[in-house]
Amino acid sequence: MVSGKQVVVYKSGKTAPGAAGVMGHTASIAGGPTLFESVVRQAGAIVAEDFSAFDDLFYIAGALQHKKIRGKRMGAISGAGFEAVGMADSIESDNFSMEMGVLEPDTIKRVEEILVGKKLDALVEVRNPIDINPGADDEAHLQITEAFILDPNIDAVVVGLDPTAPSVRALEESRLRPGYDINDPKSTVHLMPPIVDRNDKPIVGIIDGGRLYDAMAAALMDQGVCVFRNSGRGARALVRYVEARLYADALKSRK
Repeated sequence: MVSGKQVVVYKSGKTAPGAAGVMGHTASIAGGPTLFESVVRQAGAIVAEDFSAFDDLFYIAGALQHKKIRGKRMGAISGAGFEAVGMADSIESDNFSMEMGVLEPDTIKRVEEILVGKKLDALVEVRNPIDINPGADDEAHLQITEAFILDPNIDAVVVGLDPTAPSVRALEESRLRPGYDINDPKSTVHLMPPIVDRNDKPIVGIIDGGRLYDAMAAALMDQGVCVFRNSGRGARALVRYVEARLYADALKSRK
């Protein structure tokens, strides 16, 4: 964060052909990539390694700018085991790593009660990362998300919203089950924004599954929810963003 504003930078000319290409542009005055990256990081800017990372960091910086970054302990939730584990596998960048927060006993009890209410307790072990089973509906996803985000040992949550799960109201219009869609008051589109608004820690939602769920993603993003369409990409963006925010805060504390 520079002068109270977040700055995301991509440095072109990292390869020999690229360096030759920037010589005719203003980028030529920035110097070599290693020195440039070191200088702008020292100033508190976020440096992207490629265009995809630049897009992700630019987006997440805007979506989470008003959230507090207290530490590097992540919570990961999904109805698909591979996705929950994939989030945990994505907590490292080149020089920084988040960690999976250890849930407090009260949080474990609260999640167990949610699972009992949803008749999922026999299928799910409460842990972090947690696989809450494809049978979990919108409400289960979000109640567990809030239980995690309220845990003092969790600084940020990445939650797979599992649009392809049969119990999730994720379609713009459901022909087989009329009304069982994103317009339903019990859908994630309606339930998630208030949770994001009333909690000051970052929550990142993951909506995979392709174009069928574009409307769900757009509706959440329009209400200020940070949404990525791939769990690994969302988790990696959060890690890079947390790294930069914590470093910027450390720089400010030295002044």
